[in-house]
Amino acid sequence: MSQQRTSDMVPASTETARAPRKRTVIMRADHYRLPDAANGGRPGKDPGVYFRCERCGHSSKHLFGMTASAIARGLPCQICNA
Repeated sequence: MSQQRTSDMVPASTETARAPRKRTVIMRADHYRLPDAANGGRPGKDPGVYFRCERCGHSSKHLFGMTASAIARGLPCQICNA
């Protein structure tokens, strides 16, 4: 009682194959300042971080107000991904 599969049961794909996505090059944290509690308790001092690309060596400016998870994720390199 099982039905046999035939080519007319499966619709032909009308989409073309997509090109593979280009990998995004990520800059990782090079060095950063510790948060307030570990930074001598000075109020108003956000932890700042510099990012550096391992591929091209590009360094970012000092960035402030980033969370720990955002620092761990990194940023896309503006030079390599242009």
